[in-house]
Amino acid sequence: MGERVSRWTMLGGSVALSVVVACGPDPSDGDVASNAGASGAPGSGGSHATGSGGAGASSGGLSLGGASSGGSAGAGAELCDDGLDNDGNGLVDEDCTCSPGATQQCYDGPAAEAGKGACAFGVQECVAPGNGEIVQPRWGACTGSGAPTPETCNGKDDDCDGVVDDGCDCVTGAQKACSTKCGSGAQKCVAGKWGECDAQQPSATGSCTQKVNIDVDGDCVCAPPCPASAPYLVGCKIDFQGGNPNGCVAPAKGGQLYFQEGVKCDAGHLKGYIMCSDVPGPPLGPGNCPINKSDPHWGSKPSQCPDITSGKPASCYF
Repeated sequence: MGERVSRWTMLGGSVALSVVVACGPDPSDGDVASNAGASGAPGSGGSHATGSGGAGASSGGLSLGGASSGGSAGAGAELCDDGLDNDGNGLVDEDCTCSPGATQQCYDGPAAEAGKGACAFGVQECVAPGNGEIVQPRWGACTGSGAPTPETCNGKDDDCDGVVDDGCDCVTGAQKACSTKCGSGAQKCVAGKWGECDAQQPSATGSCTQKVNIDVDGDCVCAPPCPASAPYLVGCKIDFQGGNPNGCVAPAKGGQLYFQEGVKCDAGHLKGYIMCSDVPGPPLGPGNCPINKSDPHWGSKPSQCPDITSGKPASCYF
């Protein structure tokens, strides 16, 4: 039995294929069992033969054991030159030829996320053949592309679904004005949800009480009045800074609070706070308005404080 050698060269490619076909007696001879089946089917002598190159031969044609040029364009197949990982294997245009040194935008995550929100495109460069490892130029790794993360209500599309802050009521850290019956305040967005208003909240009885800090120079003077939302003076805590053992407080004109240390209206300084409410309270006294003096006084009006021996009190005095 002899051999007939036929050779095919794949033009423009890199594979030279030689096929050796055995030549023997004419299979039509009666004493030779037929090994040729119908087109594409194994003969009666057995299954398709497999050569050393991994290709199976049949009378219907020749099958090569490598990837076909271009691949399938069906669902899930890698598409060339779109910069996307169509087949979901973490590589972008990996089997596609290109011009060495060329670049293209790319995204190495799911194609549906590409270019949306945090999933920005990266870039990949065409790599020239080298060290015999690459026969033709191929696209290199995609670098610099973004990736999705859970939404954090920050005014951005973190999860790359094309919707900014989906599931959020507000942008974390944002503030807006708010109010209660006791006054105005602000509301802050925390984790995508609006928090409570930080304005003064009504008490269990529905009344509004506000604390107003005071820091006043002078003696025989008045602190600013309570706010309109809580006009009634219902308490205080006073720290006179002078050395006189006497101290007096009393409601004054215009809803103000009068302060007097000693009996001389001269230099002085006091600190503390006043408590204001939207409903009247009991008169000021040691229980609701402590004074840091050994001889404290509480009057229903300024003229009930100890008599002034020198100096002139403020205009709120009566």
